[in-house]
Amino acid sequence: MFDGGIVKSKHSLSQINRVIEKCLDGLYKSQDTLDGKIKISEVEKHKVLEKIGKASGHDVRIRVLADQLIDLVFEQIAES
Repeated sequence: MFDGGIVKSKHSLSQINRVIEKCLDGLYKSQDTLDGKIKISEVEKHKVLEKIGKASGHDVRIRVLADQLIDLVFEQIAES
């Protein structure tokens, strides 16, 4: 039972890491665009800004999920 909890926790953490990596990749591309390193149209700039807003929202959800997972892990440790 304990091993199953560890596997679930590791799987959840790897999913969180993938989401974080995607968000960071998008933010880095957006930063390059905003810094003028990449030239795009006004419509595309607006889309980039919308994605930055979405990424900010994802960050909050990721932090909440990470906190929940940490609490779950501590509960499982206490039970074992």
